[in-house]
Parts: sequence; structure tokens; C-alpha cells
Amino acid sequence: MLVKLWRKRNTFPIWILHICHHDGQIKIDQVEVKEDGLEISGVLEVIFLYMTSDDKEPLRSGSDVIPFQYFIEVPEIDQESVWQLTSE
Repeated sequence: MLVKLWRKRNTFPIWILHICHHDGQIKIDQVEVKEDGLEISGVLEVIFLYMTSDDKEPLRSGSDVIPFQYFIEVPEIDQESVWQLTSE
């Protein structure tokens, strides 16, 4: 699969030829107890190393922050419940 990127300063595209490495970490910002579950919001921080079609800079890296919101069903949970959440 090829992905086309456009340079900001030039008009010709750069193609991502291969993703060499990637990694990510989940950062939980907020957890709320709702009826029958936990509502979680946070961000996924990703970094990646990729090979391009540009002979002058064949290897490049990038990073991004992707927000997320997720609901985990936990039957019979309430405000008095004790719970623990990890993002491993």
C-alpha cells in the first residue's frame, strides 16, 4: 500500500513506501462512572519511522496525537464501586 504525502514547501508528492517502525502510548485523561459502565477519554500518542520515495530524504519520522473516547460495559457498577484501570 502506498500513501501519498504533499510537501508544504513544494508541489510534488512524497510517497510512503514502507513503514519501518511504529509505537504508541495510551494516555487516559478522564474516567467517569456511568450507568452500567465506565466512560474513558484520552489520547493515543503515536510515533513512526517510514521510507519515502524522496532520494534526498529516504527515511523520515513522524508523530501524532489521536483523541479517543470509549465505553467499557461494567454491569451493576455505581459511584460507590471500587475499580482499577490500566492502559498497558
